Amino acid sequence: MDILEFLNSNGIIVGEENFPKGSRKKYIWDTDNQISLIIEVQKILRGKKTNIIPRVESSIGKEIESFIVQTKKTLKMIRSFEEKYNKSDFDLFIIDEGNKILNRANKSLNTLDEDEYLKIIIRSMNDYDICLGRVDEGNLKKEGLTICIRTTRYISYNMIEHDCYNYIKRLKKRGYEGDIIKLINDFAYKSDLNKDSIDYITVLSNYPLESIKTLLKLKEDRERFSDEEWIKEIGIAQKIDGIELL
Repeated sequence: MDILEFLNSNGIIVGEENFPKGSRKKYIWDTDNQISLIIEVQKILRGKKTNIIPRVESSIGKEIESFIVQTKKTLKMIRSFEEKYNKSDFDLFIIDEGNKILNRANKSLNTLDEDEYLKIIIRSMNDYDICLGRVDEGNLKKEGLTICIRTTRYISYNMIEHDCYNYIKRLKKRGYEGDIIKLINDFAYKSDLNKDSIDYITVLSNYPLESIKTLLKLKEDRERFSDEEWIKEIGIAQKIDGIELL
């Protein structure tokens, strides 16, 4: 049984036709209902853990690993600016803001409790947790009693906490200004998760992903934008990352 058969047999319909173009512009964020829907789907998937589903990969641990790699690359980039003999105003800006971003990233990773993290991984593997990967209204919705998913390309074996984090990432990109901690607590409560999970999702959500990605784009393709445009891009990314949660 492949993933499509698995989902269809559990009453979940997959297809682009259920998500017509242009409909996403009309979405009004309803976090309570969307979180409840995410959890509803997760419970369906977790209730069928007797078999490994073919061609569904595991992404357990990969997010944290990627964060660690990103921070190392970012540190190396900032050091290259610091080592310049004649520094421009832009160089000084990158050093200042880059270190602020990197400090937040490192604080997030340093706050991660390794024992809690290991417990979550073990629980996830024992329960055969499956994440949809993308869980905003553009890929997951409910029409009447029917659950619809636009695509299965993001599905993987992973801790269910990551679907909460993935939802938060989408919210931030669309300018969500609500209480992220309240959202995390709501997800944990409805999912019957403990404080370890709350701490873990908070660590993920505090990591300044957009800012780090923008700095690394600068590292790889400096000529892509002017200095003024890079400053603007970094500011936009910092706004998306929002206030610190830790």
